[in-house]
Amino acid sequence: MSEEITEVEEVLGEEIPEEEAEEVLEGPPEEVEESAPPSEKNADARSEEDAELLQSIAPLMFGLGGMSAPPEETETSNSVILYGDIDEENTADLITSLLRKRIHQAPETPAMAMHFYLSSWGGSAADMFSIYDTMNLLKQNRDIYTYGLGKIMSAAVPILAAGTKGKRMIGKNCRVMIHGVIAGHHGPLFNLQNEMEEVKWTQEKYIDVLVRDTDMTRRYIKKLIDRKVNVYLDAKEAIELGIADEII
Repeated sequence: MSEEITEVEEVLGEEIPEEEAEEVLEGPPEEVEESAPPSEKNADARSEEDAELLQSIAPLMFGLGGMSAPPEETETSNSVILYGDIDEENTADLITSLLRKRIHQAPETPAMAMHFYLSSWGGSAADMFSIYDTMNLLKQNRDIYTYGLGKIMSAAVPILAAGTKGKRMIGKNCRVMIHGVIAGHHGPLFNLQNEMEEVKWTQEKYIDVLVRDTDMTRRYIKKLIDRKVNVYLDAKEAIELGIADEII
């Protein structure tokens, strides 16, 4: 230690007490950078991500077109396809696509026509009514062209017919099929009676929408259903009954 003090004295030109010399030799203590615990850093990062996510989806949640520019409409972007069963999964995807066309527009604002391509064996009546009601919502400010391709059967028939009149197309080789509501239930008698009432209601609503959007009368549709078989139509017959307007 005495040798180190001597070296310091030579440099500074004066005698330094032993304690102060040690401080000079060792230098000031290193500053330790303070940082937040990892848990706090992760929480801050999540908060920033949540804020960015909320900002991006707010227009979709609340229809606030002013928060983001409306997407440019083209014939391609305004085309939707349902190819397969009318079930909950396909209906959810389809309705999401349909409602995106409306997010940035007021109902009274004229919009580019939509093109709906359809090929289905049918499926759930409840999901069919969801699509049907959504189409009628969109028709408040735009035309909907419907295109029946390959097979338009059961629950798919009202969807094809729900397009704007004069703009409902059907493939030359497309087959159309109409039949009564099919349901199956089991359980106590009072439950079966309740379920039968629901089946009757569904059947009546199915007839209602066909009467509204086609040239068929209620009596004629009930006559078809009373056959208790699948009633098949070709494209020409579908046009004659007002299910479609033009063969493509």
